[in-house]
Amino acid sequence: MKSRLSWILIALIMPALLLSGGTRSADLPQRFSGRVAAIGGPAAGQSAYFKFQVDRWATRDELRRLDSIFAHDGEEALLAAVAETDPAGWMSFANGLRYYLRVITISRTEDGSTLIRALTDRPIQFGEIARGSRSKDYAFGVVELHLDEDGRGGGSLIPAARIRFKDGNFEVENFQVLAYKLIRIRQEKIKKK
Repeated sequence: MKSRLSWILIALIMPALLLSGGTRSADLPQRFSGRVAAIGGPAAGQSAYFKFQVDRWATRDELRRLDSIFAHDGEEALLAAVAETDPAGWMSFANGLRYYLRVITISRTEDGSTLIRALTDRPIQFGEIARGSRSKDYAFGVVELHLDEDGRGGGSLIPAARIRFKDGNFEVENFQVLAYKLIRIRQEKIKKK
C-alpha cells in the first residue's frame, strides 16, 4: 500500500531548522518515549515501549544534497548517501539496541503543533537476502511524530519503505499494509552532564 507522503519534499524545501516555536540546537538532545502498536499482521494488538532521541537537526545543506542525489541518481544513490550521513539521533524498542536515525527534520503545522520526521537506512537481515525476499527492496525506515506544545502526541513508524518520485511528488511505499502507530508519546527530561 502506498502512503502519499510528500514530507521529504516539504522537508527539503523548508529551512533545515524551521523554528517558529523557538527550538534551537541548544535545546538538544531531545528525547521522547511512548508505545509502538502493531495495527495489523501477526503482531496485531501488541505494543512495546520505545525511545526516540534527536541529537541534531538536518542542515539545509544536507537536505539539498540528498534532494539533488535523489533527483539525479535515484533511490539506490539516496540510500547510499543516507547510510553515509552521520547519525542525527536514535530509536530503541523495549530497551533494546539503538537504531541510528540519519536525517531528522522539525517543522510547525498549521495548527501550531510540532512535526518531527526521521529517515534512515534500515538493517537488512541475512534471511531477507538469503531468501531473496521482496522486503530487501524496502531499505528505508521512516518515523513521524506529531506533538502538541507540551511534547505529547502520536505518530507512525514505517520500518520498511521505498521512496519514489511520481507525478511531481515524493511517495513513501510501505512494505506492510499498515504502518505501526506510535501512541502516548511524551517528551522526557534529559539530565545534563
